[in-house]
Amino acid sequence: AVHADIPEGLDVRDPSVMGDFLRRTLGEHRIRTRRAIAVVPRQDTVLNRLSLPMGTMDEMAAMVHLQIAKELPFSKDQAVIDFAVVPNPDSPTSDVWVAAIRINVIEYYRQVFANSGVKLERMGLRPYANLLAVQALEVDQGRVLIVDVGPSMTEINILRDGALMYTRAAAVTVPAGAGASGDGDWAMDNLLIEVSRTIAAYRATDVGTTIDRIILSGVAG
Repeated sequence: AVHADIPEGLDVRDPSVMGDFLRRTLGEHRIRTRRAIAVVPRQDTVLNRLSLPMGTMDEMAAMVHLQIAKELPFSKDQAVIDFAVVPNPDSPTSDVWVAAIRINVIEYYRQVFANSGVKLERMGLRPYANLLAVQALEVDQGRVLIVDVGPSMTEINILRDGALMYTRAAAVTVPAGAGASGDGDWAMDNLLIEVSRTIAAYRATDVGTTIDRIILSGVAG
């Protein structure tokens, strides 16, 4: 695995600039793969959990598109929509995670990889990547809180018995050098507020719940 810092001043919003940076980074580290999966961060994804009647996959797809159209802050024609059924054999209904990503976001990633010389084969979601990382740790019991601190946003996920139950992104981070500069307490206070808000929102659907484990990850000072 290679972690590459984005140089200060590099325009990440320009797919040609970002693609060139990616191509040079792969070359510097002698990574010769020509295939890639992009992971879309939580803040760029509308991700809702719906409870729907049981049905075939075609019936579920029709219900998903009908229901999500009522909840999106934009027209569903402006997005790519996908869903995953949460297994629950003891329930007469199906819980479904529905993801909607704006077409312009997907097009940005396509252009980045086209300019990098790498073929973009699939796109996934950052909350799901975090879920797989926790599953790799064989943490599949109880309620687990994942706090993934990024350079500009923090993703907070709650798992119950290995399944994703709640997810959100917050505009809070821990800046590099925060401890040395004295800003660490302020940054951590903001982070703790967002974590507390997440737990409170989740408890609306899982009354009286307690968190059994916290996993802290990401890029931070």
